[in-house]
Amino acid sequence: MKRSCLNLKSTVLGALLSIAPLMQAGAAVIHNDNPDLSNDPANPTALGTLALGSNTIVNGFVAWPDDERDYLTFTIAPGQQLSGIFVLDYDDLDTSAAADGDTGFTAIGSGPTSAIPSFATASQFLWGGHVSGADVGTNLLAKVGDLGTGPIAFLGPGVYSFLIQQTGDEWTGYSLDFVVTASPVPLPAALPLLGSASLLLGFWSRRRG
Repeated sequence: MKRSCLNLKSTVLGALLSIAPLMQAGAAVIHNDNPDLSNDPANPTALGTLALGSNTIVNGFVAWPDDERDYLTFTIAPGQQLSGIFVLDYDDLDTSAAADGDTGFTAIGSGPTSAIPSFATASQFLWGGHVSGADVGTNLLAKVGDLGTGPIAFLGPGVYSFLIQQTGDEWTGYSLDFVVTASPVPLPAALPLLGSASLLLGFWSRRRG
């Protein structure tokens, strides 16, 4: 029988506390299973602009018709980039064994809406791949995807959608850390630097002459 939302929230929060040492320094929990994330690809839960640093999401689901997928959307601000989506936890909530949730699937796309993942919709995603307890501590974007996509070094400013889907029939809790960093500052243009060097060399030659 499907457990109550209160029990689920308590269990997921307990799992989060147990993995706290894995979180990035200064991690902020921006969603903690209340309310539940949207199941509608056309209307993902809007999380707004992610903060610089760690943005942790804690939730749970089961592969039943009413809670098979979680959809969310977020924004990366100008001058910043999404450098990774780290798996902090992925676990069957009905057992005491660690990291024993059935394999799930995640995908990220451009824009505020998403799609139901399939071979027919693969082109709508920037990256998609499987996730399980074996991925705890892993940056999902650094993995080779299962939609014909390679690893992604980072995602720049813009609006993105994200989904995570369960494939088994047990309650699974998960915690993901969306890490935002500042975009690298570009180096000064090469030509002005070369011009300055030429002037200095000319001045030194005239002094020696």
